[in-house]
Amino acid sequence: PQAKWLRQNTEIFFVPVMDVDHVSTGDGGKHARPQDHNLNWSDKPHWPEIAAAQKRILGLAKEGRMNVFLDLHNPAPGNKQQTAYVIEKEYMPEKAEPRKLRFVELMIEEFGGLEQNPAKPPVENPDLFNRVSVPWVLQHANPNTIAFCIETPWNTPPSTPEGYAVVGQKLGSAVEKLLREEKR
Repeated sequence: PQAKWLRQNTEIFFVPVMDVDHVSTGDGGKHARPQDHNLNWSDKPHWPEIAAAQKRILGLAKEGRMNVFLDLHNPAPGNKQQTAYVIEKEYMPEKAEPRKLRFVELMIEEFGGLEQNPAKPPVENPDLFNRVSVPWVLQHANPNTIAFCIETPWNTPPSTPEGYAVVGQKLGSAVEKLLREEKR
C-alpha cells in the first residue's frame, strides 16, 4: 500500500549508479582519480553523470518539484551500521529543518536505530563540504527540500541483494510516511 501511494502521489527519479567505471572493476571509487564522484558536485563537474544529475535537479527545483533527495553510499569497510549524514541546522534551508527532523524520526522508526553523523564543513578543508551532493542539492533546490546521504554497510551478513531491498523498502516507507503526513 505504501509503494502504491508513492507511485500515485509522487514522481521518483532513480540514478542507479553514478560511478559505473568503478562498479565494473568491483571497487567503491573512494578517492578515485582523476576525481572522486562524491567530491565532484561543483559548478563544473568532471564526470558527465554528475552534470546530468545536477541538470535534472536544477530543472526540478526551478519548477518547485524538488522535495526529497537521498544519496545512497557504501561506507568504509569497518562501518557496520546504517548511517545517515544529517546536515546541521545552520546549513539547512529554514523551511526544511522541521521536515529534516521528522524524516530522521521516521528513519529511526524504520531501522530500529540509526547512526547519525552531523554533516558540516570539516575544519581542515571546509571547501570539501560544498563539493558533496547533499550540500550542493540544498544550495540549489527548493526552500523545503530535505537531503541526506545514507550509508549502507556492504560487509555484513544482510549485505545481499535481498538485504539491500529491505533497506530500500525502509527508506521508501519513511519517505511515504513523511509525504502522506504533509499531504493531510
